[in-house]
Amino acid sequence: VSTQSRSRYFFLFSSEWSILIGEDGKPYNKDDSRSNIKWCDSPVALLYCDPYIMAVVNKGLEVKTIRHVEPIQVLELPKVRFVAQDKNIFVASTSHLWCIKPREYVFQVERLVEIKLFDLAETINRMTKESDDDPNYAARLRKINTQYAYHDFINKRFTAAMERFQKTDVNVSLHLPWSKREKECVCVCVCVCVCVCVC
Repeated sequence: VSTQSRSRYFFLFSSEWSILIGEDGKPYNKDDSRSNIKWCDSPVALLYCDPYIMAVVNKGLEVKTIRHVEPIQVLELPKVRFVAQDKNIFVASTSHLWCIKPREYVFQVERLVEIKLFDLAETINRMTKESDDDPNYAARLRKINTQYAYHDFINKRFTAAMERFQKTDVNVSLHLPWSKREKECVCVCVCVCVCVCVC
């Protein structure tokens, strides 16, 4: 079974798995296993609402993206069978019809940062710039990258963390929970790294 997701791409789904393919029958990204998406149950319908993918499953509507394995949201709606999109998203069972209105991009960005889906937050933030030429775009991007860098650091991805801190041009010592001595060491290390890169 297939459903069109966007121009020139389709979802094929069987059992609880789906895959995004092009018109040539090749996977969306053949070198990336994330093109394969596993749902909590066998979907009866799929809808692509950039950048989200929604699947109608037994418990309701499950929301994911191609890049994130875990569900971003699950809406529990009884006996749902159909999903369609116009300006809003419409979900229906044999006896009920629901209208789902997507939240504003700014709200989505804030929520995604809270649940630590930073890549997706960056994607949605870019969409605010494209749609509204949002004057707060740069400040939000800085906040996303600062939180992302902090998250990388506490998960011991130190190189990625320092690269993000440098990119956002923030004082590292103000964002990491260290002693005074540790802060001084980090400041020295960052300065050395910057000097080496410039020279």
